[in-house]
Amino acid sequence: MTTLPDPATMARESRLELLLWAQLEQACLPLPEWQVELRGHRWDFAYPEPWLILIEVQGGTRGLGRHSREPGYSQDRARANCAQLDGWLVLEFTSGMIHDGSALETVRAALEVRR
Repeated sequence: MTTLPDPATMARESRLELLLWAQLEQACLPLPEWQVELRGHRWDFAYPEPWLILIEVQGGTRGLGRHSREPGYSQDRARANCAQLDGWLVLEFTSGMIHDGSALETVRAALEVRR
């Protein structure tokens, strides 16, 4: 079972990532690996084999964050395309999706489909 990073590392992590992690844990779902490096790109979470699921929490989606402006937006798409070509399912969630529980339900469904 994967555990959260040490408190010093957690202080730097996204509150949204911590919230999603807590939701996964509370739902008794398998816990992913945290902050995974894959082909030179860092992903927020990864479920390795047998699932091959990557999860990215998109923090700034209101035009202010790197995920919604160039060149960050294009870089995010390129790394997602690369991962998908390697057989990974890429899930990306906004703060709203995490807060309303739809991210949790999507992860649950993805784990079932990818078994």
